Amino acid sequence: MDANTRRQKPRTSPRASVARQPAHARHARKLSRLVFPSFLDILAKRADLRSYPIVVGGLAFLATLSMCVPVVPLLTAAVLLNARRWRAIAFCAAGGSGGGALILYVVFHHLGWAQLLSYLPELTRSARWVAVAGFTEDYGLLALTAIAASPLPQTPALVFVALAELSPIAVFGSIFSGKLAKYGLTAWLAARAREPLQGEIGEMIASIERDKVPHGRRHDAT
Repeated sequence: MDANTRRQKPRTSPRASVARQPAHARHARKLSRLVFPSFLDILAKRADLRSYPIVVGGLAFLATLSMCVPVVPLLTAAVLLNARRWRAIAFCAAGGSGGGALILYVVFHHLGWAQLLSYLPELTRSARWVAVAGFTEDYGLLALTAIAASPLPQTPALVFVALAELSPIAVFGSIFSGKLAKYGLTAWLAARAREPLQGEIGEMIASIERDKVPHGRRHDAT
């Protein structure tokens, strides 16, 4: 009877499944929606500066450290705003992301497994995270480089190398190499796609500028 009742339970709604997710995961998504537009605003205002690649690197550092803002879309937007400097942008983004990952490595090392598991339950619940951790266990820094260059989540790999007490310099080098390969390819593709998207980029910048005008002044202008 109980078994039949369990079988006949209605499927869980998407809203209920979201509610069951860890609190930090829900907060990360909310933070990403709030922060990402601000990052785009910073990029749009500084696209013509000589220090623009360094600005992109700083944002990549913050995005990686937050573990909630995706760097690849940020990098793509940065290159679309200034395609001429895509090489420097990709290099600085890889350095910034590698620096953020290095700080996470140090934090994970000092937290220990028990605290990490309470904050990141995906380490044992997610099949993909478990597979990434196993791959890192088998191949070490080589796996970390491959994961950094791929769309796979790097957090479980960072956790494993942090608990294994590998050299921080070697960890940074592995992540930087992988990120440079991925971000270099992403930046090159974005630079090639900029010309067909020129109109959309102009509209995006104009929209950002309009949002910065106070409503009263906008009304007076019309």
